[in-house]
This record gives sequence, structure tokens and C-alpha cells, in this order.
Amino acid sequence: MTGFRKSPLNKDGLVEMPIEPTAKNVIDFSILTQKITLANKRVAPIDFTTWLDESTDGSRKYCVYKIAKAFKYNLEFGKRLDTLLTDYYAFTQYLRFCDAQKIDPFSKSGFVAYCGRGGELHRQIALKNKPLPFAYLYENNAEIGYAAGTARNSVSTIKKFLIDADVFDIQWERDLPKISS
Repeated sequence: MTGFRKSPLNKDGLVEMPIEPTAKNVIDFSILTQKITLANKRVAPIDFTTWLDESTDGSRKYCVYKIAKAFKYNLEFGKRLDTLLTDYYAFTQYLRFCDAQKIDPFSKSGFVAYCGRGGELHRQIALKNKPLPFAYLYENNAEIGYAAGTARNSVSTIKKFLIDADVFDIQWERDLPKISS
């Protein structure tokens, strides 16, 4: 007669594995640096740490982390990679503007200063609408402005990223003029 199977609940079969508590507020910072392979097979690094610096407060770190987490989710679940890269660059431009103006980019004042009436996007549209007659007349690194369609896409992207960061309020849009071609 063959032996019976031993129960996995038998004391001899159990191994003592102590439970180790995890630290609270642990954040996986590897999510802040991602890589995407575009349609042309070029690998583009997405580095959210460039949005942070030594003087960054906790609320900005939290917002950047939430955006990176949403970005990773969109990356995994099928949003076009070229679109994600364009969105990343558009929001990076917004952050640079807000940082240069010393405005909190995750606030209404930052959003309105960039997207609102008389804001940076409208200045860029005005530059594009009054181009110089020939390309050689532009100085090196001179701004040439944004087309109205590009500006509309930028507003949409900035709004989406601020929603991902859980800071956007629908009331902020009241102060935005329509961007028309």
C-alpha cells in the first residue's frame, strides 16, 4: 500500500516566514524615467525628473509623480507613442514658462498665465500670424510662434496633465478665450 499524501497544513510542512512591515509613503521612483520606441524605431527617453529640482516642494513632487503614473498607464494601454511624446514636450514647455515666471505650474495662476487671454500661447500665436517675409531674416534661435491648431492642442494637453495631477478645476476654463484659426 502506498503512503498517503501529507497535508500542506501539517506543522512540519509549514515554514516560518516573518512578516516585515513596509515603510509608509514609499514611492517607486523608477516610474519617473521611462523610454518609448516611436514609429520610426527611435527610442525616446521620457524623464520626469527634469521637472523637479532641489527647491521643489512636496506638492510638486506629488503632482509630477501622479502625471508619470498616468503617463505609464497610457503607455501600457495603447495611446499612440508619438502623441505621448508630443504631449510630454508640450507640458515641458508649459513648466519651463511657469518656472521662468516664478509661477506655480499646478495652480490656476500658472494655467491662466500660459493659456489665458494675453498669455504665452496668445503671444506665440501673434508671432506666427506676423511672420517675416523670408526665413533668412530671422535671428538664430528666434521664436517663430505657434499655429492656432498647435496652441489648441497645447491647451488640451496641459489641461489633461493637470487633471492627471488632480489639481485642475473646471472653473479655470472660464478665463480662457477661444483660440481660432
